[in-house]
Amino acid sequence: MSTSNTVLQKPLASPSPASVLRIFLVIGLVAGFLLGWPLLKGDDQGQVNILAALALLALLPLLTLLFSLFALLRHKDRGMAALWRALPFLPATWKRQLRRWRVAGEAFWWLFYGGQWLAVGFSAGNLLALGLLLLFTDLHFVWRSTLLDAGDLEPVLRFIATPWSFWDAAQPSLELLARSRDSRIGDTAVPLPLGSWWPFLLAAQLCYALIPRLLLAFWASRYLERRLQDGDRPPGFTQAKDSPQLPHTVEDWPAESQWLDAAWLPAAIAERLPQTPLPMDEPPSDGQQLVVVVRAWEPPMGELADRLRSRQGLLLPLDWEGERLRPLRAQHLDEWRRFAAELGPWRVLRWEPPQ
Repeated sequence: MSTSNTVLQKPLASPSPASVLRIFLVIGLVAGFLLGWPLLKGDDQGQVNILAALALLALLPLLTLLFSLFALLRHKDRGMAALWRALPFLPATWKRQLRRWRVAGEAFWWLFYGGQWLAVGFSAGNLLALGLLLLFTDLHFVWRSTLLDAGDLEPVLRFIATPWSFWDAAQPSLELLARSRDSRIGDTAVPLPLGSWWPFLLAAQLCYALIPRLLLAFWASRYLERRLQDGDRPPGFTQAKDSPQLPHTVEDWPAESQWLDAAWLPAAIAERLPQTPLPMDEPPSDGQQLVVVVRAWEPPMGELADRLRSRQGLLLPLDWEGERLRPLRAQHLDEWRRFAAELGPWRVLRWEPPQ
């Protein structure tokens, strides 16, 4: 039995914080390792450019953290969503999901949450590259500059290291900078092993990448889970939560009706509904009431409202797991009643198939 139709498009599966975590974490991990390895592996003599390493492992995490905090204060998703949609490797399904989040007014929080795990993954990829180099290679850091000397860099690095000033081994001393410099003229300084710098780099990653990003991700996940659990209406609709004037539900399936599958029901559940679904491209027959089946747990979308506004009928929210129907939650029912009230000539059908 076919339940597809062209009147309503197949809804995308609602993501969970856990699925977003996995996807963004893996993307960040791969990107961090691929970028960190060539920068940290050094040249043929085993020399690692300390300035490039500092830019990757200290300066970049600090700047991106400040950007995330600035975005949190502004609470704007326009630029973030456009940036992700422009990525060539982003699957088409994710680009459609971004548009769906934009319609629901949720793009900022999903992207903010994913961005924290992207940063965690990127940092983990950098540290993985650094750890492998520590284990299997004999490297040392050097730096060269015709404009800067150790005295110029030391105050900047001291400022970056302020949050972990209690950790003496992770403080960049003037002596460490002087011994790491390669002047290219005459005898170079005694090469320093990689271990002379790794405490500072690790502290920078912990302070500016891992710890704050994990805290921000935890905060954003709590927010998203509350939205998913409570069934809050996405911004963009007139809020009526404090108003008791909600349309009454219809308890019995109308005798003269045809139903439309906007939830893409599993076949085993669709077979339990009365009659058969409305065939593709065929409007309801005269005298037949239209029943539109929707996913109870998904917030009503603006796109769905646009498609139903010129019609009338009943909304049937169903909740299921696998091929088993679950009882409808009260907050989901009220959410769809508010949605029906805004559409005008629509009501909610509260129906369960006979056992």
